[in-house]
Amino acid sequence: ARYGLIAGISLTSMFFAAVHISPVHAAALLPLAVLMHVGYLSSGSVWACVGVHFLNNALSVALMKLATVVDEVGGVAA
Repeated sequence: ARYGLIAGISLTSMFFAAVHISPVHAAALLPLAVLMHVGYLSSGSVWACVGVHFLNNALSVALMKLATVVDEVGGVAA
């Protein structure tokens, strides 16, 4: 790597988080981005990152759907 391993992971992880625009989401995604980068380095495959990204998005969608269902039946939802 041109700038070293730590700088490479840090910069690409910050870029991945920043692409998601919202500062709150970017801050929350930074650890996930580091995890995906380390996963790529250890597996040598981008598919590990794709899988983690998919699982994160699927979990987010499922939790949002659950929140709406709970709200519709009179439960406590944000």
